[in-house]
Amino acid sequence: MVDRLTRRTGFGTQNAALATGGFTSSPSPFSHPLCTEEYNGTAWSAGGNLIQGGCDLGGAGTQNAALAFGGAGSPVNRSSCTEKYNGTSWSTDQSLITGRCAASSQGNTTGGALVAAGCSTSLSKLLLCTEEYILNITSSIIT
Repeated sequence: MVDRLTRRTGFGTQNAALATGGFTSSPSPFSHPLCTEEYNGTAWSAGGNLIQGGCDLGGAGTQNAALAFGGAGSPVNRSSCTEKYNGTSWSTDQSLITGRCAASSQGNTTGGALVAAGCSTSLSKLLLCTEEYILNITSSIIT
């Protein structure tokens, strides 16, 4: 990989993958770089930068049509931001109803995606709700 980061989000396929978000503890204090890296089956290269940095993002989709959900910007800040990647650059999209990090997610940008569970405000406050992403429709909570 190009950048040495931890707690990144990865998605895509074996020969067309993305890694985005994460954090670095050096130099101190830790930071959340905005970088995205693309993998072509042989090597990693730089992709478009996220709009909002964070670690423990949820991710879904492919290298040319991806979503990044939520994430942690600090020990107590949980994002509700959703960003969409078109293979070149990220743009903002419909926000999550509940900000969260370390969530389980799956799906894509055309058929829909789910982001489930995760934590908010602290690792001890676990979320039990699931949100559904449907293109051009506001997020909804599934109970």
